[in-house]
Amino acid sequence: MDFKGDFAMRGGRCFPLTVSDNYSRKLLCCHGLANTAYAGVWPQFERLFAENGMPWSILSDNGTPFATRSLGGLSRLSKQFIDLGIRVERTNPGHPEQNGRHERMHRSLKAWLAGVDSVREELSTLRMRLDAFMKEYNEERMHEGLGGAVPSALYRPSPRAYTGRIVPYEYDSQAIIRSVRQSGEIKWRGRMVHASALLAGERIALLPYGDGVWEVRYRFHPLGFLNDRTGRIEPLTQWREIARPETPRCKQRV
Repeated sequence: MDFKGDFAMRGGRCFPLTVSDNYSRKLLCCHGLANTAYAGVWPQFERLFAENGMPWSILSDNGTPFATRSLGGLSRLSKQFIDLGIRVERTNPGHPEQNGRHERMHRSLKAWLAGVDSVREELSTLRMRLDAFMKEYNEERMHEGLGGAVPSALYRPSPRAYTGRIVPYEYDSQAIIRSVRQSGEIKWRGRMVHASALLAGERIALLPYGDGVWEVRYRFHPLGFLNDRTGRIEPLTQWREIARPETPRCKQRV
């Protein structure tokens, strides 16, 4: 998933939200939004999940609204995915090739829009153009990487039905559980340690990592490492730095 940049339109700017299936390359969403705020983005994912089921993982870059600089890169949107049992994966900064198939689709979309004078068009008209591109890309354009097939012929919806219900998460029996206060802090070893205000009211787990260091997780999502000596949670240097058995397996990724 990503935004294909943004461009001027009549009365503002258009931000095309794009979501594709990693296996079949089917473009599941190509929808123009007036901004990148959660309020406009989340309803698109609710629609996608209702129509196609939920994936096991979602890959994005580190931009808004998919990620932030907070602990674990959590944003309101990515927390919503995690609460639904969807693993959040991110490319490393400056490495768009890690989502190469999606980037190639973006180049096709850019070429498709090259002759459009978007400044003169309303958002509703641009959305119709994006719908037309999605139909051609999925149903008419043969893909060399798919052996000449079209994405729609290979795509299969996920069997994970979307209900909107958040299922309570059971942590590993070895984990020490702490509740996050409204300030975004937890109490640890007699002192307050900042985690994330986004997790206020939630439970996080601390698992022994060695030598006074604890791995900190929200559900299955790694947040960082708590060092007893410094009393701080240090962020991960790589998003794929930790992989434990309880992490959902990536049977389907978008």
